Amino acid sequence: MKSFLYLIQGTASNVARYSMLFNDEADVLSLTYDKMLSFSEFPALKNIFLPNSTWAEGRNCLLRFANNINYKYEYYIFLDDDVEFVKGSFVEFQNYLHKYRPAIGLPLLDVIKNSYRYEKTLTVQHPYSFDQAIQAFHIKVIEDQIVLPYVTDFDHLSWWYGCEINTFLSLSFYLGKVMQFNELLVENRGHNWDSVTLKSTSKFSNYKGGVNKDVLETIINYLKVKYPTSKNLVNSLLHKTSFPYIIYFDSA
Repeated sequence: MKSFLYLIQGTASNVARYSMLFNDEADVLSLTYDKMLSFSEFPALKNIFLPNSTWAEGRNCLLRFANNINYKYEYYIFLDDDVEFVKGSFVEFQNYLHKYRPAIGLPLLDVIKNSYRYEKTLTVQHPYSFDQAIQAFHIKVIEDQIVLPYVTDFDHLSWWYGCEINTFLSLSFYLGKVMQFNELLVENRGHNWDSVTLKSTSKFSNYKGGVNKDVLETIINYLKVKYPTSKNLVNSLLHKTSFPYIIYFDSA
């Protein structure tokens, strides 16, 4: 019985690099937006082609297909196509998930490490900010349908808002159950957007980035209306202060 399902999204050439994830421990679904992948090019349960899709739309499409599989995995691991372990490995990540069984599990991302938004003295911690390049969701989180599917309402303004809402909901509804494994370091340096316009440099992608304070206020109001019973909504961008809740996990 396999415990893990990887849901990988990106360009065909990059996605094809992860063929080793389809193994005795894990199954794989892929979604590409530039060209279709055949099974011979990338062995998977399903290779999906969704051109002109946003990041959140692509992940939601993968999730819909995963929910139609007549089998429940313990962890559903979403993965961007530019993820590379520089310390640790996918196998070690899976071992951490088995050991600690978080609601949501994450390795340490270079963007979090380089901005010092983590506690370097801890092997495992409850994060107060994280990146969505690789996320492992327990089946219970999938079934709760709070954090997922990803919110796409603001994709036309910036893809970053869907990520921030995801972090916001994760830390609000699973506070103390989100775990970051600091011994596992991941880099994702395959971004293909212009640093000034924050728009894609690829003809196959309609990427839009950036954050606007007025839009953030709109999103805060959107979340308050949708989740009125949530008392402790936390997030690195959506909250008035940078890190309102810092909860460490003592791995000893």
